[in-house]
Amino acid sequence: MPTQAPFEIAGHKVAPGSRAQIDLPISILPDHTPVGLSLEVIHGKRPGPTMFVSAAVHGDELIGVEIVRRLLRAPQLKSLRGTLLVIPVVNSFGFLNRSRYLPDRRDLNRCFPGHPSGSLGSRLAHIFLNEVVLRCDFGIDLHSAAIHRTNLPQVRISPSDPVTRRMAINFAAPVVLTSPLRDGSLRAVAAAKKVQPEWAATNPQRRARVMFEFKRLVEANKQELAELLASEHGKVVDDAHGDVQRGLEVIEYACGIPQALKGEYTQGAGPGIDVYSMRQPLGIGAGITPFNFPAMIPMWMFGMAIAAGNAFILKPSERDPSVPVRLAELFVEAGAPEGLLQVVHGDKEMVDAILDHEDIAAVSFVGSSDIAHYVYKRGVAAGKRVQAMGGAKNHGIVMPDADLDQVVNDLAGAAFGSAGERCMALPVVVPVGEDTADRLREKLIPAINALRVGISTDKDAHYGPVVTPEHRARIEQWIDTAEKEGAEVVIDGRGFSLQGHEDGFFVGPTLLDRVTTDMESYQEEIFGPVLQIVRARDFEDAVRLPSEHQYGNGVAIFTRNGHAAREFAHRVNVGMVGINVPIPVPVSYHSFGGWKRSGFGDTDQYGMEGLKFWTKAKKVTQRWPDGGGDGSNAFVIPTMG
Repeated sequence: MPTQAPFEIAGHKVAPGSRAQIDLPISILPDHTPVGLSLEVIHGKRPGPTMFVSAAVHGDELIGVEIVRRLLRAPQLKSLRGTLLVIPVVNSFGFLNRSRYLPDRRDLNRCFPGHPSGSLGSRLAHIFLNEVVLRCDFGIDLHSAAIHRTNLPQVRISPSDPVTRRMAINFAAPVVLTSPLRDGSLRAVAAAKKVQPEWAATNPQRRARVMFEFKRLVEANKQELAELLASEHGKVVDDAHGDVQRGLEVIEYACGIPQALKGEYTQGAGPGIDVYSMRQPLGIGAGITPFNFPAMIPMWMFGMAIAAGNAFILKPSERDPSVPVRLAELFVEAGAPEGLLQVVHGDKEMVDAILDHEDIAAVSFVGSSDIAHYVYKRGVAAGKRVQAMGGAKNHGIVMPDADLDQVVNDLAGAAFGSAGERCMALPVVVPVGEDTADRLREKLIPAINALRVGISTDKDAHYGPVVTPEHRARIEQWIDTAEKEGAEVVIDGRGFSLQGHEDGFFVGPTLLDRVTTDMESYQEEIFGPVLQIVRARDFEDAVRLPSEHQYGNGVAIFTRNGHAAREFAHRVNVGMVGINVPIPVPVSYHSFGGWKRSGFGDTDQYGMEGLKFWTKAKKVTQRWPDGGGDGSNAFVIPTMG
């Protein structure tokens, strides 16, 4: 009689004719509670299909857990053919806390396909999908009515598989539903399509009232939002407050949407002809946002888009999605209709689904330049309006007359704040002249050594960990590369360990000198707490360096010379310029956007540029004849004659 080979899972081998309980580690909560996925593997002696049975994807749906418990006691399992994987409780946190959700208030059902380095929900979904579901020929995922909800007994199956249909009929459920899975489907779009027309027809001042109430709620919950953000991202709480505040400022601007939406009108543009224009919403917009600003950048996008009359689909980074989810909850609480602002989760598969979906009219993206370029090309090819903000390598020019004490203070915050994980960080300082460089370096060393690296709740910490161990390794690899290329490692942050948090993703502040333009470490974005000194011979050299770099996001000049500052601002080939301002992010009623590989598309974020992106201009030329015309001008384009 043929027998099976041992069943292998997560480094474990289960012999034929045996069973084993296996624990798959997922993550550790902030209170050090471990979270894992426990499953029972029953591996039959004889070959057959591989099948899974799971329960409690929603932690408050308890009936499935009892069914699984009884299944595991069934005597028929002793003669099983094939392999059965049984997961009694998928969402252990929700089960223990009688909650449908994970600790970050996410529905695990909305986290697939997940990501190995994302949030708790994303990691759990990824492991469950890859270690269990995709290894099986068949699967049964048990759900039940939760507290305060009722459901008709039903079985949902894929309609294209006659085998699963036959199995479903054998269950004798009153209802059998077919639930097709379409590649690239976004259920959220259907809800958005339903609610958006009514929202667009809502007059601007009523929309503004929702924005005002949302602003109030964000302010009232600002501490909670900052702490939630810091716990997931790692930036210190004070920095997280700034993240929330800069997004909130765009919401404040969006509160003035009635004024911003006013069109233009010209009476008598031609003989008896008036011309006017109006801005109308696009329909459904989408935003794909990065991990480094999980509050600010989503609010930059959806604030202007929704105020203008659009519905919005937000896909935040899988690394820290909790704040965007909470913002969406507050938006509903503010009076917005359900479905107007929705948060979806996933990785590249979800991004592609957004870019390909025919009902999404416009996409805004912020992330690395390679992905920004990909998003721009694919979105435009699908007929969408796209703005895609990419990476950066921002330079800080230090003239010989600059106040070096102030420069050092500014550089410490701009280069190392948020562990350098900012698209507007200042990772390259360009002192003009060797004397300026030597004096600046002398002052930088004690200032950098005085920086305190700590956990997000450390009130004395200047910055916290980077977001993942993979990112930490990548930053340290860039320092290795710079050293091999000939840069001088003045202060080395590699191998940094914080007492009591030795497993944290910390990188110490790093200072590199004698960096040159031919080094790869200069050409590419490091995105970590690393400051590079690139010495410029003179002013012309200082203008040339940022102008010729592949990125053109931001640049700053530190000087007391007004003429030099004016000349620099005029000539430098970069989208945003700071004069004695280290992080030149424009205020909410202007706009944000870089040039070259830092920005794809011709429209910036927020301000009137943002309004322009999320609306389309309709131009009307009208004439009201008095009935006495002879029709002589019927085929003539109206002119100003």
